[in-house]
Parts: sequence; C-alpha cells; structure tokens
Amino acid sequence: MLSAGFGENFMFVMQPHPSHRTSRRLKIVRLCAGRALLGLTAMVIFLSAAPAQAVSGTWIGTSNELWSGPSNWSSSPSVPGVSDTATFDSAGISRPTLVVDGAPAIGSMIINNSAGSYFIGTGSGDVLGLSAGGSISMGSTVGAPQQIGANVNLGTTNGSEAFTFSNSSTLSGAALFFFRIISSGTLTGVKTLTVTGDGNTEIHGGIINGAGSVAVNKTGAGMLSFLPGATLGFQNLTASDGTINVNAALAGGAGTAVVTVTNAAGGAATTLNFGSASQTLASLTIGAGAKVTFSSGLVGPGGGGESFASPKGALVPEPSTSGLLILGALSALRRRRPV
Repeated sequence: MLSAGFGENFMFVMQPHPSHRTSRRLKIVRLCAGRALLGLTAMVIFLSAAPAQAVSGTWIGTSNELWSGPSNWSSSPSVPGVSDTATFDSAGISRPTLVVDGAPAIGSMIINNSAGSYFIGTGSGDVLGLSAGGSISMGSTVGAPQQIGANVNLGTTNGSEAFTFSNSSTLSGAALFFFRIISSGTLTGVKTLTVTGDGNTEIHGGIINGAGSVAVNKTGAGMLSFLPGATLGFQNLTASDGTINVNAALAGGAGTAVVTVTNAAGGAATTLNFGSASQTLASLTIGAGAKVTFSSGLVGPGGGGESFASPKGALVPEPSTSGLLILGALSALRRRRPV
C-alpha cells in the first residue's frame, strides 16, 4: 500500500497485458501490408496504362499496310520511334507497300532485302520524319529498286542538323527513288543532306527549303539524278565525287543557287551534267579535276523508264572558275571572273 504523506508526486503507468501488445502488433503489420498491396496495385495500373516505349523494329506486315500498326513490326507492341531504326528486309516483303500514316519520325531506315521492291508511302499525305543525324540507306546486296513514296521532313528540332541518303548497291536496276518532297518542314536552321554510296539515287519529287534551308552534298562514286518536273527549291549544291544529273531548275530558277563541283575524292572526275532545263545560277565553281557538261536533252541513267540522252554540247572542265551564269542549257554561256 502506497502513502501520499511524503509530498512526492507519483504517476502510475498502466502497462498493457502481453496478449494486448501482440494483438496491436498484428494490427500494425496487417495495416502496412494492406498499404503495400495498395501501392503495388496502383503501380500495376499505372504501368498497364502507360504507352509502350518505341524501339527499333523490322517490318513484317502481319496485319495490314499501315505503318502505325504495332503488329506489323517485330517490335510489337510498339513501332520504331524518333531514336530508332526501321528495317525493311525479306521478312516483310509479303506486304511491300506501306501507308505511312500518323507522320512518324525515326532515327534511320535500312532497306536490306534481296527479294523485291518496297514502296514506302502511297500518297501526298504520307509524311516521314528523320531526326538529327538520321539516314535512309540501301545495302549492297539489294537487287531491286526501292521507292520512298512519302514526303520526307528533315529534322525534329530547330537548328543546324545533318542527314544522309545512301545507296550501296551497284546491282542493275537497284536505284533508290524519292517520289515526293524532301524538306526542312516547319523547322529553322540549315539541314544538310548528304547523298552518297556507289549506287544510284533519283529525286523525282524534289528538295525544297521549309522554314529553314536545305543544302545538298554529293559524295561517293554513285549517281544522283534530279528528274524533269522535280521541284528544286534549295540554294546550295556541292559535289565532291560521282555524277550529278540536273534536269530541273535549281532554286526554282530564281538566280540564287550556289553550285560547287570539286574532285576531292580523286579517281574519276566528279561530273555535273545539266539537262535541257534553263538555269540561272548565282555562281558555279569548278575545281581541278571536275567537269560540267550541258545537254540539249535529258541526262541521267534512264533506269526508271525515262528516255535520257547522253550528255552532249558544251563541256566546261576548266578548274577554279567561279561566277558562271547559265541562261538556258545551251542558249547562252557567259563567264565572269572574280575582280
């Protein structure tokens, strides 16, 4: 028995019975477990609702002709995205024609089949974007023509960016065709397009400036041909190897095109052939070992049903000539040397 007669203050703490402590611990454990289960459930719901990340893939054409169909790609349930590679080989040749819907953007395209031709894009509304550093390339074993029927937009951001079209196949008829417009679209900055490889590339639709500008570089031993009727709205054309055939007015004939032809790679002379389209250029510079010819007919390989003529007429192999003004392919030719 305790007495309060000494003036001290006492505080009595009631200790729970041991069985009560055990029951409380079980309740806490059950509560924590329930919260963890709720968190996992929410995570599962979030992950299932999140879109699949884009990855590189090969066209297999399982369901239909739509680029946007995930089951048409080996990367299903996703399709190649802005940093990815879209590959076209024999695996998808059962559906060689694609509708490029939804304006997809990719990092690169590789065509490496030997079974037949692809036709990638079927209408004026088909648009394919290439991100900075992007490329469209044909492998050396491709034995049939490959056709890009979609408009190609160069770049996914503003500013200077570089791109490559490459055809490595020298097999008969294995040209790389572009049938619609290649452009910088709504993006600003200089978009430099290098066309290279040992094979032939043909531009049927055209290359134009968008909000920014496009500069074309020709390298590699192959042939680059601009077809009659192509819209060539860009100003800068530089060639350092191979053959270039021009059958349409550069810079739309506005007199702002700057053309430079050199033989930087050595070997066979770099050759620029002008066809019958009238040209008005700001300048034409011909480096040592390069040459420029003018024809009264069409110039090019004639591999796509065209009736191209061999270059004939004026030949200008003179090195280090600048400020050449062309008024018509053969009608008038006047050299202006730097003062």
